[in-house]
Amino acid sequence: MAHRILFVSDRYPPYYTGGYEVACQTIVDALRRRGWKTLVVTSTFGVPRPRRDGHVMRILHRPEDATTLLGLGGGEIADTVALRTIVRLWRPDAVYVWCVRQLHASVHGCLRDSGVPIVFNIADAWLPGHFADARQRRELWTVNGSRGPRALLKRAGIAVAKTCVPTFTRELTVGDVGAPYIISCSKFREDQHLRLRLPARDPVVIYNGVDMSRFHGSPDRFADLRLLFAGRLVPEKGVHTIVPALASLAARGIPARLTIAGVKVFPWRYSDELKALVARHGLEDRVSFLDAVPPAEMVDVYRRHNVLLFPSTIAEGLPMSVLEAMACGLLVVGTTVGGTAELLEDAVTGIAVPPEDPAALGEALADIVRNPARARSLAAEGQARVRATADLNVIADRTEAYVDRMIASSND
Repeated sequence: MAHRILFVSDRYPPYYTGGYEVACQTIVDALRRRGWKTLVVTSTFGVPRPRRDGHVMRILHRPEDATTLLGLGGGEIADTVALRTIVRLWRPDAVYVWCVRQLHASVHGCLRDSGVPIVFNIADAWLPGHFADARQRRELWTVNGSRGPRALLKRAGIAVAKTCVPTFTRELTVGDVGAPYIISCSKFREDQHLRLRLPARDPVVIYNGVDMSRFHGSPDRFADLRLLFAGRLVPEKGVHTIVPALASLAARGIPARLTIAGVKVFPWRYSDELKALVARHGLEDRVSFLDAVPPAEMVDVYRRHNVLLFPSTIAEGLPMSVLEAMACGLLVVGTTVGGTAELLEDAVTGIAVPPEDPAALGEALADIVRNPARARSLAAEGQARVRATADLNVIADRTEAYVDRMIASSND
């Protein structure tokens, strides 16, 4: 049965920094093709002012963008009013919340009080951090220190805010979330969420989906190495370990080129540090840097390469870049921290390497050139694994069934 689903996310393509936003858009588009009515409400990230792009409303405020205390409070009030109005007028059958870490935490109480069933997508353990961020912002209003007119303005601001946001000056807790239904992108993320004793009703694992009609290709013969990193340019993604590994290949005369399709985020200097590292190793002719690539164009980037490098040092959920690259026939060489291990199985669906180990990474890449037939077999097995577990049609079927059950249960 087709439903009306309100999606809430702090970012949404084509303005994005990571895989969860791409996963969100992928399932939104899949449900829309099946006749579901969807409305996406997201922040103004990436646009100069609020606007509506078809079924996407870019209207919510990110606290980090506020330059004054008045602007911070005003944004929270405006978002509360906007969400209540949207729910009242659009009348969704359910609300699907993706990561809202960069929105005001009062969004939770607003949605909880709407009476509409709510499902969270857990791509990472963002909920505790969201409340910690909110606590720090609350202290800007409640901690003493202002005197005279400034103190009077703060008190007046609090009084106005409380008329729209009753929780404005108190610390928010998981109790303000209510009891949302939970879809996790991997078994690892589900276990982590439950281990943290965060609210979860009817938890289920549904992998992120990949549109196999777009993301496909044949595994390469690996006569050379066309390496790709795709993701956020932050230290925990381990991109810096690739450069010395590439230098070791160059020293052995192994033909290899690297493309870094990176999204620049804080800390901003990391991108410049990577370029300096490339220069120190004398690899400027072997390394290319791309700016953030729109999700719709990533399939062409994958097809120009034959190996995806994923040297992350953090517990990942289930990275979209790994899913998409495998679907396109690339061999994935990377770490298996977090949920990545549910897809990347060493010597079965790819090659696993330890975190922060350039020597091991370099040796794994050299072995691809020494054993191209084995590399092609691993890439083919990785592709088969993704097709069996993350085909968008199957993921959309599972999502539909879950939402149907959630809505039916809420109406009982």
